Amino acid sequence: FTTEVAQTLMGEKDPRCLLAGLRGLRQCQTILAPLSKYSSTPFPSAEVFDAVSVYYPITFQPPPNDPNGITNSMLRTALNLVLSGESSPSASAAEAIRMIMDRVAGGSTDSHFENVSDSERLDAVLDARHVAENAHGGYRAYESELSNVRLSLIAAHEAVFQGDADPDSGACAAVRDFAEMVARSVSSSGNGEATRRFVDEGVRNVSDAVLDSPESVNGRGSLLFLCALAKGGLGPLRSALGAVAAGLVKICGDRDDLTRAQAAAAGLGMLFAAARRDVVYEPNPVEPFAEAAAKALSELALLDKAVGGVAGMTALLTSTPAAVVPHNVAKTFVSGLLEALLDGGAEEAFKLAASHCVGGIVGSPPYSTLADECVPRLLEQAMEGERYHREALG
Repeated sequence: FTTEVAQTLMGEKDPRCLLAGLRGLRQCQTILAPLSKYSSTPFPSAEVFDAVSVYYPITFQPPPNDPNGITNSMLRTALNLVLSGESSPSASAAEAIRMIMDRVAGGSTDSHFENVSDSERLDAVLDARHVAENAHGGYRAYESELSNVRLSLIAAHEAVFQGDADPDSGACAAVRDFAEMVARSVSSSGNGEATRRFVDEGVRNVSDAVLDSPESVNGRGSLLFLCALAKGGLGPLRSALGAVAAGLVKICGDRDDLTRAQAAAAGLGMLFAAARRDVVYEPNPVEPFAEAAAKALSELALLDKAVGGVAGMTALLTSTPAAVVPHNVAKTFVSGLLEALLDGGAEEAFKLAASHCVGGIVGSPPYSTLADECVPRLLEQAMEGERYHREALG
């Protein structure tokens, strides 16, 4: 029966019939697939996939005043649900995710995948995530393809990052959100092999670019993807820090190339920010790198007036428990930054970063005692109309 329903979709052009057929196949997956274990005939997963995959991507747009009420979103949702596979493990979800991510990365020779616009890339990422979220058993539905999914995500992120003016939004951010979701799913499952294939190998795939040239387009993109993996939990965070933290600290310490040092400092800040203070880790994964990082970042910020050093040190102090960075180190840094802010003469970008840093650190509970030193001096200068002192107080 399911095979016959799938065959009715072959060459279907009418959106009404296509929507009905897709919904019918989803019912077959939901109701009939679980019964196939009692039959000598397996559920026709391959036939279903072959029948519906040709409709990806959905390009239908309803004409004006369409009386049928069928939308592009309705067809996309129905197709994604069928592509996610039946309510038992199958290869359909893995094949679908790989097919869709090929569209994002532009790695397919299929004519449907050529000249993909940014909005189409974003739609494709969201489609792939929709398939993954609805796949039976979560990541286990595409566990056999985790390596391919990982490589597809990395290739897709690299492709969209190269031409994305705003890597914090659109398809670029959507790819990273998807990667974080999978990383969290596999790491929380306790499946060591799945974690190795997606998280650890993913970290290895991008860490060389991060350490070779953190200031380059490829290095920055790789760093953002690495941070997405690091947000997947304690295991992924340890893996990411272990791969690049010591190397980035070393680059920060080489202040002959300030552009490279600042990029490394910003990278450290993003990784440290993944170790959220509201989550208790014992031992804290940042702790092995904290002392050396604090020294390199403080020198970069205070001696070179480098914004990257300020950002990295801010993340280190505000994302980790007070015990990770000794109080005297934090106090010395904040005092030095306060002096630089009050003395003036620095570039606008540095003063703005310094004011946010002083305000953020002094305003956080572990370091609130520093307010006794900072607030009176900032108030005095703020009364004279200095914008950046008001920023710090805010």
